[in-house]
Amino acid sequence: MVEGFETEWLRGNAKSMGRTPDIQSGSLVLLQECLAALGFAEEDAKNLVAPLKEARRYRTKVKGHASDREGLDIKKQVLNKYREFMHHFRTLCQRCDESIRSIAEAFKQMK
Repeated sequence: MVEGFETEWLRGNAKSMGRTPDIQSGSLVLLQECLAALGFAEEDAKNLVAPLKEARRYRTKVKGHASDREGLDIKKQVLNKYREFMHHFRTLCQRCDESIRSIAEAFKQMK
């Protein structure tokens, strides 16, 4: 879900709207930059992108690049909070869907 954002497009739009994103910024930070440029408060932009960052974190830390221990710790945290993985998955998917819809609506302002 969070792999397909066009980093250069986001960077170009952030710059054209007066933002100065770090050259190392990835697509999710650039999303925040664009949202801030569109008038969202910094904290609101951060919160809007948070579910996408969370999904990326789980993908990276649990499935791919983390130590076995780190992945196990994350799984324990999820189970402690949600009691079952399916509940967590559905909740996260719903939050991501809401975020993407809100971001898409906000981006309609960009010309």
